[in-house]
Amino acid sequence: MILRLYLTLGLVLLGGTAWFIVVKQPPTVQDVPAVPAVVKLQDEGVIPKGNIPENEDIEHDVFVTPAEDEKRLEEAEAAMGSMPGMNMGGGMKMDEARGSKEERPAAGAMKMDDSTPSGAEGMKMGSEAASAPAGGMEMPPVMDEEEAAKAMAQQMAGLVISQEGPFDREITLSMSEWTFSPIDIKVKEGERIRFTVRNDGKLLHEFMFMTMPQMQAITYRAKRADWSLFEHEALYEKSLLLPGQEISFVATITKSGSWMFMCMLPYHMQMGMMGQLATPGAAMKM
Repeated sequence: MILRLYLTLGLVLLGGTAWFIVVKQPPTVQDVPAVPAVVKLQDEGVIPKGNIPENEDIEHDVFVTPAEDEKRLEEAEAAMGSMPGMNMGGGMKMDEARGSKEERPAAGAMKMDDSTPSGAEGMKMGSEAASAPAGGMEMPPVMDEEEAAKAMAQQMAGLVISQEGPFDREITLSMSEWTFSPIDIKVKEGERIRFTVRNDGKLLHEFMFMTMPQMQAITYRAKRADWSLFEHEALYEKSLLLPGQEISFVATITKSGSWMFMCMLPYHMQMGMMGQLATPGAAMKM
């Protein structure tokens, strides 16, 4: 009798354990606070109110890009039939755009000249253009090697981002938990769009544009412990948007293609914070 009781209890415990392991899964959506934690910290004076300045050196010179990214990027490019050394839509890899160490110009020495493709009209990368010399001729903008690499990658991918410039229409892009609105944006080749990206949520978010191969090259990290220490290549990135904060920029579509935009803070993209910018017939299945 006692043996049967122990066996019954054992089976109940095993069954309960199996249910929690197999059936009962952890929540797939993060809890959203009624009041953003950032707002509370600002009210308490822990962090300053307003925009928090970003430190690019900390963001991109501390965390190391996993070597596996390069392999996966090449596989994604090959699967999409892109040319060697190019991303989908012609996006050049950052290292290739920079050139070898011996080939790189000194910081501040690289300039955009008249050979810049016409799709970069109104683009201002890096420091402001130098003052016009006598005769009214405007000097081209001066960029360091990092800025030049980003500009080259954008040109090759067909999506050129500038902080200001002429535009054909405006789009307000709202981000919140856990989506963008709108999430599917149709554009035309040659079009210039002024985007206003606003964090209407209650959590910190980030915003970036990537080519499809760039995104596929890093999504494997969702299964890795270092997912939150992401270091990645993007065509454009604003890595910290506080609740209520917004940014604006002009995107010039220089060729047909599709580009993904997302928030890649841990698990935000997996929960739905991903959208697409695409010309007719170029949209990718998400």
